[in-house]
Amino acid sequence: RVLTYHNATIINAARCRNPMITKNCFDIITKKSPRVRHRRFYILRAMNTRQSPMNWDPTKHYKDVEVAESYDRIRFNSLAGRIFENLERRSILKAFRSIPKNSIILDLPCGTGRIAEALLNNGYQIAGVDISAAMLEVAKRRLVRFGDRFSTVVADVRELARSQPKSYDSALCARVLMHFPLEEQIEFLGGVARLSRGP
Repeated sequence: RVLTYHNATIINAARCRNPMITKNCFDIITKKSPRVRHRRFYILRAMNTRQSPMNWDPTKHYKDVEVAESYDRIRFNSLAGRIFENLERRSILKAFRSIPKNSIILDLPCGTGRIAEALLNNGYQIAGVDISAAMLEVAKRRLVRFGDRFSTVVADVRELARSQPKSYDSALCARVLMHFPLEEQIEFLGGVARLSRGP
């Protein structure tokens, strides 16, 4: 079984290094939040100071140690960020409630382990996979209390799918698809599906 979702948030959008993501976040939020609309010019100006989407490579960006160390602080320290994170965790736990608690869940990309933490707290075993060793170092520090119930692998999903097919009971992919064009999204999810033993 593969669970994936696409979400977006305006939290600290002016700092986002991918201008396309910032624009999408802004458009989604402003439809329901008139209070944010007056910041449009400021946010669009911030977008223009960043690299163009064609030059922004997420496969390299998140390998940066500074980016990994500041990832959660930038996005989830504010009140709005904490509310978003709480809602996100509740949604994921609800989606996984039919999965037996002793299952091995593939969290890919694991990032800093935010979502893995919620699943670990609910009795699952988590295999955190990411192309960024820097991100996984943050996750390991965060989740050290869970011992061997949390493991990590630095790997690309395509290579892992070839070497370890059907190794996990279920899989979670969050906050990833928006970084890639459709063809790469399909390839990514195909790799995740091959890693899962689920239907």
